[in-house]
Amino acid sequence: MAIQGGSDGPAGYMVLLHDVTERRAAAATIRESEQRYRQLVENAHDLIFTCDLSGHLRSINRAGLAATGFARDEIVGMSIPDLVTAETRPRFVELLRAAGDGGALAPIEIAITAKNGRRVPLEVAAWIQGADGPTRTIQGIGRDLTTRERYEDQLRQSQKMEAVGKLAAGIAHDFNNLLTAILGFTDIAERTVPADSPSRPSLTQVRRSGQQAAALTRQLLAFARRQILQPVVLDLNSAISDLGTMLSRLLGEDVTICYSLAHDVRRVRVDLAQIQQVIVNLAVNARDAMPRGGELRIETTNVAIGATAQPAVSLPAGTYVSLSVSDTGEGIPEDVLEHIFEPFYTTKAMGQGTGLGLATVHGIIKQSGGDILVRTAPSRGTTFTIYLPATDAPLPLDNSVVLADARTAVPGTVLLIEDDDAVREFAREVLRSRGWRVVEAPGPAEALAICTEGTEAFDVVVTDVVMPGLSGGELADRLEVLRPGVPVLFISGYADVDVIGRGQLRAGRQLLSKPFTGAELAYRVQELFAAARPGPYRRRQ
Repeated sequence: MAIQGGSDGPAGYMVLLHDVTERRAAAATIRESEQRYRQLVENAHDLIFTCDLSGHLRSINRAGLAATGFARDEIVGMSIPDLVTAETRPRFVELLRAAGDGGALAPIEIAITAKNGRRVPLEVAAWIQGADGPTRTIQGIGRDLTTRERYEDQLRQSQKMEAVGKLAAGIAHDFNNLLTAILGFTDIAERTVPADSPSRPSLTQVRRSGQQAAALTRQLLAFARRQILQPVVLDLNSAISDLGTMLSRLLGEDVTICYSLAHDVRRVRVDLAQIQQVIVNLAVNARDAMPRGGELRIETTNVAIGATAQPAVSLPAGTYVSLSVSDTGEGIPEDVLEHIFEPFYTTKAMGQGTGLGLATVHGIIKQSGGDILVRTAPSRGTTFTIYLPATDAPLPLDNSVVLADARTAVPGTVLLIEDDDAVREFAREVLRSRGWRVVEAPGPAEALAICTEGTEAFDVVVTDVVMPGLSGGELADRLEVLRPGVPVLFISGYADVDVIGRGQLRAGRQLLSKPFTGAELAYRVQELFAAARPGPYRRRQ
């Protein structure tokens, strides 16, 4: 190439060379900037795309390809409105219209359908690129909202469970009052009716039906985690063995029960009746999964959570006892598995199940400080594995006694506080029949008035827990100020730490679950009389 010299000669050539060098350097800088931009776009976690004003896709990054499942050559050129789900398509169409009019593009939430049919929710922020005319494009960033929607679903599910739990606990509270009166007065009637009376079978059926209703109420409270648990240290193997005969009859001859109980299994602190209910519920669930018979296996073993091969449970590190109940049944379908612990969810026909069995199991185990896992496969059965904290505490001494059924040898006065008239009447009759004098109060206000006026004396307090105005726990605290150490028996079918007091019941306070029998009430009151300080409460002078 010939270069014409000018008046500047070599100096002009040097200026030209310098300009070329600068342009090359600038071009290199631009290329590096573009390369960094492309790398930033391609490696972004959010979906980044450009499209023309008609909505046809011009470019999309790797996150967009991953979200949609399409290859680049498949999706470039596609119409975005065709990818957007029908219910959210109008939002994207409105965005295209605003871009064509040169208006502001507000963020929108849409959902697209991936290649495999999966719905992908996106939050899209978009802006206009280029001057007016056919070269104008839309660039947008879409954030995948799948995780957010999952968390929102979990929150809604949690709120639903909490609402159902509160409803169930409220219903159970009212039912336990009714059942206490029904079973209590049935018991009183049975004591007065001769064994050969025509009324005896009817009373027996009333009592049996009441007990069945009480069991259902306990299930409601258990899945709501408001069951009044009375945990004791026990050998889980013994609790399982005690159920052997019942399980055999319950499951039928076509189901074989196999036990694999570790001889060195640690002790646990749980409510005996509740852990046995867990086993029964899981066994019944297994039987229903094996309509043509099969094998039920119950296993116990020690597990160290926090070790290398720990189960996927939400429990702190430590030593646990695992209880596994396995069947050889049909397995649980994937679409059902995520709902199995929901209350009232059942795949059984109408009238064949309440949908509370597994919800009850879940509630009892969680309330007992444990966790539960499920492993299942189609036609290969299901295994429920429960983890309960192990304890080194000794087993309790065998101090079983016959419940008081005669006039007590410890005379005295009971302050009875119960806002349900029928329950109060039943408790009054039971206590008087054992020889105690009873001072009644239909609520906390009346009880406090009795105490402050000093017109009545009492040795033991029996109080409901859930009452208007003051809870039984709050009332007991006020009575404690007037009479330090006064023995208190709480009666309730509704467990809530806020109404009794957090932590363990302090010395001199006991809890009796509704519904209860007259013998149970009398025995527990007699225990408090034996431990009471001499002399009834009277107002201090």
